[in-house]
Amino acid sequence: MKKYWKYIKPYLFAFICGPLLMIVEVVGEVVLPKLMANIINNGIAQRNVGYIIGTGGMILSAVHGDDLKVVFVDNMPVGSKIC
Repeated sequence: MKKYWKYIKPYLFAFICGPLLMIVEVVGEVVLPKLMANIINNGIAQRNVGYIIGTGGMILSAVHGDDLKVVFVDNMPVGSKIC
């Protein structure tokens, strides 16, 4: 691992944040269908507007989390340093 450190060091931020944000993205993609089902079953069926808005806010935050990965990791210029 020591010999790879010189290659990892310039990209340490992406090396750490990339996999972490990918995990967040996968969790979001797994949870979104469940949240949509809950909106239909609990919100629309029972005409509970507060539940629809609250669960919709959670969906928007999940989508926003995926946008953070795109902004910070996927568009990082090669050779850039954060600090």
